[in-house]
Amino acid sequence: MWSGITGFFGIGKGAREKKTKNKEIIEEIRNVKKLLRKQGIFQEAFKDEVLKQIEEKNLDNVKSIIEFTDALFYLSESLKEMSDSSLNQDQAIDIVWQKWKPLISSIDLEIICEAEVIFDSRLHEAVENVSHGALDLTVIKIIQPGYLYKSNVARPAKAIIGEQRIQEGSFV
Repeated sequence: MWSGITGFFGIGKGAREKKTKNKEIIEEIRNVKKLLRKQGIFQEAFKDEVLKQIEEKNLDNVKSIIEFTDALFYLSESLKEMSDSSLNQDQAIDIVWQKWKPLISSIDLEIICEAEVIFDSRLHEAVENVSHGALDLTVIKIIQPGYLYKSNVARPAKAIIGEQRIQEGSFV
């Protein structure tokens, strides 16, 4: 070891041997740098794969919560569509939603179920467009709720979209 170091600095060896040794050392250092870069790339890929698997497992864990939230959404929509539903029923559903939404948001799950918002192709999947050729589309009705999980779209909301008439405030 010491002979290589002293040879690197030219102590006790000729200039020719020093150049050969220097080239070998420099080549070895380059090889080590390449290996470290490859190792870093493999480590990043491994980390990304592990994180992806963790997220998929976490999403699998919240599937039952998503199923329950879907059922609650369909129940509340069916009660709203009933002509003979009482004000008490509407208030009861609103209270359940007020309690449920903070609970699901505590596990980083957010429901996409708002109507009368600007259509966003990242958050909404249009199943029907009632205003063909319109530029400014609005969500008229949500058919199936969507979800954001940890700020990523887990499932887009299925929606009926159309153009909102600004002067009359109604949908086309």
